[in-house]
Order: sequence, then C-alpha cells, then structure tokens
Amino acid sequence: MIAAAFGYLTPVEGALFQEAIDVAVVLNALRALGPPVSFAMTSPRLSNEDLQRLEAEHKALADLVDDIGMTADRLKRLPLEEAMDELERLDRGLRDRLLPHEKKDEQVYAQLLQKKRRRTSWPE
Repeated sequence: MIAAAFGYLTPVEGALFQEAIDVAVVLNALRALGPPVSFAMTSPRLSNEDLQRLEAEHKALADLVDDIGMTADRLKRLPLEEAMDELERLDRGLRDRLLPHEKKDEQVYAQLLQKKRRRTSWPE
C-alpha cells in the first residue's frame, strides 16, 4: 500500500493487490479454524467418557468459581470478623473441591503428554 501511496501502482493495480491480501487473510483464518495439521500423526485424545466426566466436574465446580468473585465483591462491605469467616469458608471450598479436581486435571494432562511423547519419541 505504500507503493500505491507514492504513485507506483495505478488504482486498479492497488485494488487488485488489496484483494489478493484479503484473500490470503481469509484463507489463513479458515486454516486457523480447521483441525490442526498433524502430518499423518494423530494427537492423543481423551475418550468420550473421560471428556464427559471432566465436563460434569467443571460444571459442578462452577458455583465455587463464581463464589470467588462474589466473595471478593462482598469483602469490601463486611466487617473484618465476617470477612475473615467468608475467606475461611471460601478457602475450605477451594481446598476441598477445587484443588483435588485440579490435581486430577494435571494427571490427565500428564498422561496425554506421556502418550504424545511415546508416539513422537520426545525426550522426557
């Protein structure tokens, strides 16, 4: 476009050049939306059963995750003693529910990475 601004391209040439750029951008966006290029190797995947279990767990934890923001908003208006009680309640929920789930998630990710390393011979 700089060349067109200095008069090195006619308006028609500039328009055609811009159309070529637009087509390239659209094709790149479509490529990004498609499945990842695997070069004939499939990525390790979770079973449908495992995916459904993880989705159910995430939905079950949504109330706790929402509670983090709501508690943060309430803390400004609470006396210190009540604020401490709220934080202790939230901490218990995080430790009892969210932390065990996150540890299981880390194990799932580690298993997927281990499968991928076995398939691609990546170093540990």
